[in-house]
Amino acid sequence: MPRYGGYTQLGRLPAITVVASNSDARFRNTADYVATGTADQTTIQAALDVLPLTGGEIYLAAGTYNLTAPLTFSRTNQGY
Repeated sequence: MPRYGGYTQLGRLPAITVVASNSDARFRNTADYVATGTADQTTIQAALDVLPLTGGEIYLAAGTYNLTAPLTFSRTNQGY
């Protein structure tokens, strides 16, 4: 379960941080999820899946993400 790097500006909804394998080290050290550079959709999907039903945000830090399959937005409150 992630630490929830912070909260959104709209209230107390969780904000989860995902970083790429080549993101700045200072972000990798504090991120909730760190992608490996191989099939990173698995890491991003894991972050999406732990968001509560009340919502929240996923922040993708600057870097290169390798997606080999689509992401699944399975709830009505998930989108991009």
